[in-house]
Amino acid sequence: MIYAGLCTINTGGTRGDEMLAQFHITYVSNGAFVQNASTWVKKVFTINAAKVTYTLPDGTIAPAKYHAGSSGTWPQPWYTGHVWPSWNSSWVTSNYQPTIKVTDQFGNTGTYKYVGYAYIITPITFGTTISLSDATTGAPVTGLYNGQSVIVTANIIYPQAANTVAGTAGPLDTAARGGVITAAVGWGPYNSTTGAFGNSKVPGGLVATVPMTYSSTTKVWTGPLNIATLPTLVGATAYEVVVSSHDSAQPPNTGFATLNVPPATLQPVTGAATTTITTTSVSTTTVGGAEATATTTVTSTAPGLTGTATVTSTASGSTITSTVPGSTSTATSVSVVTSSKTTVITQTQTTTSIPWWAYALIVAFLVEIGIPIGYMMKSVAGGQKAPAK
Repeated sequence: MIYAGLCTINTGGTRGDEMLAQFHITYVSNGAFVQNASTWVKKVFTINAAKVTYTLPDGTIAPAKYHAGSSGTWPQPWYTGHVWPSWNSSWVTSNYQPTIKVTDQFGNTGTYKYVGYAYIITPITFGTTISLSDATTGAPVTGLYNGQSVIVTANIIYPQAANTVAGTAGPLDTAARGGVITAAVGWGPYNSTTGAFGNSKVPGGLVATVPMTYSSTTKVWTGPLNIATLPTLVGATAYEVVVSSHDSAQPPNTGFATLNVPPATLQPVTGAATTTITTTSVSTTTVGGAEATATTTVTSTAPGLTGTATVTSTASGSTITSTVPGSTSTATSVSVVTSSKTTVITQTQTTTSIPWWAYALIVAFLVEIGIPIGYMMKSVAGGQKAPAK
């Protein structure tokens, strides 16, 4: 058997491989090769070749094709039989033994059954790659830590080669190939038969299972991994992501891959944190009047968010929004809402002033009675009486 396209001899193949069975047929009487021969019939030369058939792995009888000898291949003529199992072909066997039958143009016959070394045809093994990315940023993940949210991606494909049967290569999907994927994260030695991490001699355990979904757009499988608390590694240096897969063929084509991921050396705290602001002092200034403003000082003693902020609010609103600077973290916007049921210890200082419209009324009154303002002020300053009109 040889691989089509490669013309290399092989001792076995898989589904999806284009394999060629070579039959070299000779006469027992003289050892001559059975090949094309010309006959003279009614003054016309006719080229005749022997009729050769062979059995496929499922027992189906198929015709073999004649090939003349050449210096580029084999110097002797031979007959070729195609053995091209599709991705879900039933031609999976531990020993393919074809039967060949020959009849030449002279009526000579022969039958031969292959009894050489076992020729095995196996299911396909998928090509599988695993990668991890941050669920928020999409950045590659190279280490695991507590509270982490990760997307597990598995790219699973049927291999492509020079001798691949048409329609075989491509991704493992759900619609056409009936793909099924399982993904798990754990530590310690993994048993692919039981699906368990660790054994009686070496510790290990399951961290999480990951539900995987196929995307017809990206052609890959993805699933969320949400880590609460990672177990401490014992006798191991990394956690392990394990992905196994199979399709709907019988027996199924399968895939298996692992990815080792060590604990993260730096475990950042990500996401929005809820912080309680503890106020140690509140000072309020009441100015009076609608839409008046008040300045309030808020001191935060919350961990990681220490500092003091001065905020301004209006008399018409009860919501105060402040930005409290943090010594070790990004400033966080905080909303403080007060109501009539909130008891606040305040120091209030009220400042009473004459509004501007009162001065306007005095000036208007003096003008009305005929006293020039400027003269009156001069007279008062000089200690003289104002002359009568």
